[in-house]
Amino acid sequence: MVPRRCIYFLYFLLGAYAVCAQATLLRETQVVLFGSELSWGLVFAFWLAGVAMGAQLTRPLLRSRGRELRVFAAANITMPLLLVVAVLFLRGARSLLGTDSGEHIGLGNMLLVSAATTLPVSLWIGLAFPAAAAMLGETSERTAEKARTVGFVYLAEATGSLVGGVLFSFVFVTRLNVFTFAFGGGAVIAVATANLVYRHTRSMVFSIPVYLWAAASAWLVLTGAASRLDDTSVLIRWRSFAHGIELMAWDDSKHQNIAVGRLADQYSLYTNGTVAATWPDHSAHAIEAHFAACQHPRPDRMLVLGGGVEGILKELLRHDPEYLDYVTLDHKEHELVTTHLGASDRAAIEDVRTQVHLTDARRFVKHAAQWVESSYDLVILAAPEPTSALLARLYTEEFFVELSRIMSANGTLVFSLTGSVGAWGPEVSEYVGSVVTPLERVFPEVLLTFGDPVRIVAAKQTDSMTDSGALLAERYRTRNVNSPFFSPLWFEGGSDLLDAAKRTLVREAIATQPPRHYNSDMKPVASLYQLKLWLAAGGSTHSRGAGIVSSVLEIRLWWVFAAIFTCMLIGMLGALGRGGRGVRQAALMWSVGTTGFAAMAIEITLLYTLQILYGYVYGLVGLAIGIFMFGLVLGAALMNKYLGAQSPSQPPPQGFKILFALDISLAMFATTLPWVTGLLQAPALHDVAQMILFCLVGVTGVIGGLLFPLAAFVRLNDQASAAGAAAAVDTADHVGAAVGALVTGVVLVPVVGLAGTCLVVALMKVLSSLFVVGAVTVRLETEPSQ
Repeated sequence: MVPRRCIYFLYFLLGAYAVCAQATLLRETQVVLFGSELSWGLVFAFWLAGVAMGAQLTRPLLRSRGRELRVFAAANITMPLLLVVAVLFLRGARSLLGTDSGEHIGLGNMLLVSAATTLPVSLWIGLAFPAAAAMLGETSERTAEKARTVGFVYLAEATGSLVGGVLFSFVFVTRLNVFTFAFGGGAVIAVATANLVYRHTRSMVFSIPVYLWAAASAWLVLTGAASRLDDTSVLIRWRSFAHGIELMAWDDSKHQNIAVGRLADQYSLYTNGTVAATWPDHSAHAIEAHFAACQHPRPDRMLVLGGGVEGILKELLRHDPEYLDYVTLDHKEHELVTTHLGASDRAAIEDVRTQVHLTDARRFVKHAAQWVESSYDLVILAAPEPTSALLARLYTEEFFVELSRIMSANGTLVFSLTGSVGAWGPEVSEYVGSVVTPLERVFPEVLLTFGDPVRIVAAKQTDSMTDSGALLAERYRTRNVNSPFFSPLWFEGGSDLLDAAKRTLVREAIATQPPRHYNSDMKPVASLYQLKLWLAAGGSTHSRGAGIVSSVLEIRLWWVFAAIFTCMLIGMLGALGRGGRGVRQAALMWSVGTTGFAAMAIEITLLYTLQILYGYVYGLVGLAIGIFMFGLVLGAALMNKYLGAQSPSQPPPQGFKILFALDISLAMFATTLPWVTGLLQAPALHDVAQMILFCLVGVTGVIGGLLFPLAAFVRLNDQASAAGAAAAVDTADHVGAAVGALVTGVVLVPVVGLAGTCLVVALMKVLSSLFVVGAVTVRLETEPSQ
């Protein structure tokens, strides 16, 4: 007899380990892909696809009785080892693919890397679930009892995921390196597995190898070998980012991966693999600072957002402002950078006029709007360009509105984007236009310079900013600014950035080649236009990738609606040919699959919303997944309690009625979600918005948790095998979720926006409810009940 409590406890451990493994792979992949949120969709999709593949593989493996324990034990032992291999591969992936320093991985290689590292790890979760259900469920005679057994296994995994998510976000992410966690957690699971095998077989023959593996894993952790492996693999990854540059320091904060490199006397800051700043570069920083400062007649109150401590601050202070506020999100990044700054830059930070704010730029601006004294004459947006949705949120119309509220009546905003020193092709025009167009909706005066980068100046009044180099030089000289790194002659002909004819060409290029979409909080499309620009600049090597991104940007919302309707229609027509039983099974699997799609789409949408409000999700991924699983715990527990009170002969239509109610509930939830998240943008709700968003993630999990045991119950009325029912429902759920993660993360959110994604989910579940109604109301042939 298989000890039930041992299985539940072991599956609890496996669930906790799995959520930490998933969060680890997501973070590591995001670094390799230069911080792109495409990694969310790819990792979630391939993780769920791997679980579905594993569930399907159990069908032939479990046909012979007695294999359940071996499959379950193999899954527990193998997954930690494959996690180690996956992380090693991720950190060496760029080198293995021959990707040069600073070069993006192509779209095809993005898919390859994500699949090769995620699928092998998650596949074992899919193998373990039906095996555990088979060991526990086959001893029961009642359909409802078998379904409850499947639900209890699901509940054990979800509870473990909740605990694992909390531990990962608040303990592991800051205190343990990846390999210490992988081997240490693997050792704990191996001991529990060996104990289960021994208690079931009463033989040490099979248990001793597992105990030895646990001892080896523990030895790697206790001797520091796991930490040394982590350091070595970090160096391998670093060389792929910055070949020939010495790695001075690195860290993983809750916001991002940070590294500082040095080449001779020059330092570079890398965030998620991309160069965020280089110093000392006195000339470039002086040009940036003095061009911005001279765009205002008298900038007494200055604000610098997102960067600039490496050289801009000391040049701005030469204009003698009353005060200068500097805002940066990551305190670990600030500490690493300031440690390697020169004396003059450190003095600028310590100047009495300088105030450093270690907080998110959007949060600072939102709250600064409530301060009467916070009326800035000059705002410099010194953050990196919008290469990801995280950075794109600093270039949206909504943020420009918030900035205008904290600027003085003649306040000026200055920032830069990638431009071109030659003809402006469609890629550059679309990228710059996706940001400039929403900027012009907020500020009446916008100036674009010529060249690369294109410097963008926005003003609330026409008399503050200027396109006259002579006036800029006059302002510089009148203030008695004396910088050894800059001359006002640069304004008077040292550069053609203000050449009227060339600036006209820039404007004409954007007007004749406008983007189809504009960057906003609800549609962070600037990151896709930036990716398209980079791929197009890569020549023939990445031309196909640029074409794919261009095709994605052409997608319309009604195309998505049509695709969903067509898929459901094909499924219904195919099911009709298999009679009443086929219609019921098709409706059930469609409901399960679309619920998986909807749950993952909503979770990713809420992660984007969380990032918009707070500036990061890098350190909260595990917590978000854990809270989602907590919702699954509640939902599964409630449904298990309901199923426990059912008669053995409960007819299938009763289950379909509940399926219909769940489909409609999820559609209504998705429909109201944009309105709720819109309310959370209010400054008064900012401090509680995070808690509300996590509650919404939990509600999504509850609906999914209610469905899983119910679907197993309905399926068991047509199929008596607990393992078969678990595998079928688990496969449909994870295939739907995998498709939802991939489509939402890569297409829906960037192109149709957060609100459009919610509409897609709502339509999908409304159609699913109609399919379920059809399965109940159509005249079915009489079938024997259980």
